[in-house]
Amino acid sequence: MLKIDNAARQQFINHLTSTVEKYVGKVRELSYNLGVAHTKLIQIEAPKTGDTEPDDMSRQGR
Repeated sequence: MLKIDNAARQQFINHLTSTVEKYVGKVRELSYNLGVAHTKLIQIEAPKTGDTEPDDMSRQGR
């Protein structure tokens, strides 16, 4: 009887461990994807060096 209880307990622990590992992997993947998206957004929003705004150029008569 005790062996069955210990075996069932170990099986349950193994199941929980694999479930947690699966979700941790998903969280890591989502975190990575969020970082990539954040970096792309920063690159889109960042002004390029040496660029002038179109309004400035029109005021200078160019």
